[in-house]
Amino acid sequence: EDTEEQKPKKPPRNNSKEMKKRRSELTKERSRSTTPLRKEVEKLEKFIIEAEARIRAHHDALVSASNSGDSSRVMEHSQLAAKEEKAVEEAFERLETAQGELDAMMAEYEKRLAELEG
Repeated sequence: EDTEEQKPKKPPRNNSKEMKKRRSELTKERSRSTTPLRKEVEKLEKFIIEAEARIRAHHDALVSASNSGDSSRVMEHSQLAAKEEKAVEEAFERLETAQGELDAMMAEYEKRLAELEG
């Protein structure tokens, strides 16, 4: 009994296994929660890049049609370019919203992870 009393008791330390488990669960939760928004952001970015390429092609065709005096092609490519430009504007608005939501979610999970690690 005396030997028990002489040993100073160590304060309970964080259980590293439990900490790893909680961190892993939180990381999985973050992944599940953010994946739909990440995919939406990627999809919108891809759409914008492709639409901008189509706009450039319409502008090139517009210049060519204008130089050749083909007014019907000028009108056609002008309308198509305007339609694509409007779609890009709308996609940028959706992208800004989705990216903002994703950033907020990621910040919240980073905060929770930091709190977990103490």
